[in-house]
Amino acid sequence: MNYPRITIVTPSFNQGQFLEETILSILNQNYPNLEYFVVDGGSTDNSVDIIRKYADRITWWVSEKDRGQTDAINKGLKRSSGEIFNWINSDDLLAPGALLHVADKFRESNALCLSGPIIMFEGERRWEFPAAYSTGESFQAVFGRDMYNQPGTFFHREAIAQMGLPDERLNYVMDKEWFVRYLVNFGTERFAVTHQPLALYRIHGTTKTAGQADKFLTEYAVLTYRIAETVVGKDLLNLISEKYDVADHPFRSQLAADARLKAGATQMLALLLLRRFHRIYSRSDFDFARRMNERIPWENIVPDELLLKDILQMKRNLRWGSWFMFRVARKMGLAGKY
Repeated sequence: MNYPRITIVTPSFNQGQFLEETILSILNQNYPNLEYFVVDGGSTDNSVDIIRKYADRITWWVSEKDRGQTDAINKGLKRSSGEIFNWINSDDLLAPGALLHVADKFRESNALCLSGPIIMFEGERRWEFPAAYSTGESFQAVFGRDMYNQPGTFFHREAIAQMGLPDERLNYVMDKEWFVRYLVNFGTERFAVTHQPLALYRIHGTTKTAGQADKFLTEYAVLTYRIAETVVGKDLLNLISEKYDVADHPFRSQLAADARLKAGATQMLALLLLRRFHRIYSRSDFDFARRMNERIPWENIVPDELLLKDILQMKRNLRWGSWFMFRVARKMGLAGKY
């Protein structure tokens, strides 16, 4: 059988406690046409010793100071010769049999992108996180989703040729921005989905998502603002700038304005703000919720179950008309902080 070459890059920095398990999860796939790169940022722990232990099975590796995770990914991507590409961070794992399954799914379809669920794990806890796309979902819903399944999403080289490299001005949400570029170029027509988990995502205190949550959310707000600024009005953009410092970040989106982008950007903006700022504890919370309710075109938003619940709760709380009346209603048990 002719197996397509798959390139996997593992960016790493001082993750020696997890790195060996990550490397083995990839090498032990025993995939017959694997190109595997480990790009270390000059670790000072035992990472290099671990990499050397498996050097004869790794296509290429390097340990040198870099400009961060995105730079490390791009070092591997520039060397890549695979038809299919993904990166697996040095604290995550490929699921057993994932690469053979990925190859089969690309072979049997005309897909440029494949996404499957991943298993999130923290100690003994396990739960499934869905694929980046579900069959039949609208462009707007997929584009606007504020959680992106990077480890479970593989791209074909033909798509990457148009997408370009991940943006090194982004340190936390470069994967989401790259996926947005895919959607703008190709929509959802050549998207394949599998129900088989493709990777395992480790939750621990030093992950960028968990350990640096404030920086992650601020950069996501920057991304949302920059995508939206050419297609939505200032009244909506001001909602983001009220909550996040977006002015001085070097990232600028190069996406061309069109109706699809406007719908997707508005969805991103609504989810970002509503999921994090619909709770009402103070007068400023109440006033901000009222501004959100007035400015965001809810009739044009595609809600998931949680988002719909948040919208309805916010509207119920705002029906009291003023912070004073809301406080009275809450004391009487007629309104809640949500």
